[in-house]
Amino acid sequence: MVNTYENRLTFTIQNKSGVDVTDFFNIVQTTGKIEITKRNVQIETASTSAMYNGLNIEHKEIASSTGLLPGHSVVVLSDTNTNKINVGLHDNVLTVKIIDEEGNAVTGNYNITYKYGIIEVTKRPITVESTSGTYIYNGSKINHLDFIISSSLDLAATDKVEVLKHTDIVNVGSVKNVIEIKILNRTTGDDCSNNYEISYKYGTI
Repeated sequence: MVNTYENRLTFTIQNKSGVDVTDFFNIVQTTGKIEITKRNVQIETASTSAMYNGLNIEHKEIASSTGLLPGHSVVVLSDTNTNKINVGLHDNVLTVKIIDEEGNAVTGNYNITYKYGIIEVTKRPITVESTSGTYIYNGSKINHLDFIISSSLDLAATDKVEVLKHTDIVNVGSVKNVIEIKILNRTTGDDCSNNYEISYKYGTI
């Protein structure tokens, strides 16, 4: 293991005939030091791509490790970067340990440098479809705020929709029911709209 050790030797003194004469000498031994330094190793975490789902995207995989002794291997302990939620490129920062062939931890014997892979979070495509409505003229502005998510993918379970803009009609006739939404995190209220690729389909009023 990495440490500094006293280099103390055990020996005997023999004469030309091979007879042990060690006891005839008063031996004073000056010991040296043996220093075992850490072994350099580079660990590269793996890259991946995943669609936004409102949760932290984890990928606890190692792409490669260079410099390990034979029989030693890398074990991932945890995901350190827990902010890989929103669309974009994020470092895949992992905490690891190194074990020997018997499963003993030998991490302290290594000087670890990391090369982080990239986790790409991509936009979640959804289609928002305003529904149609028929009303009797009453002299006031009429709007129809009902909508559905008509795509195969729904909102992430962490999110909700708020209608930003809508269409009003007063007089007899028919207009396209144009709406605009934003998407918010249910818990924090943060605007998550940039994590979506939003398409619209419009009904009529």
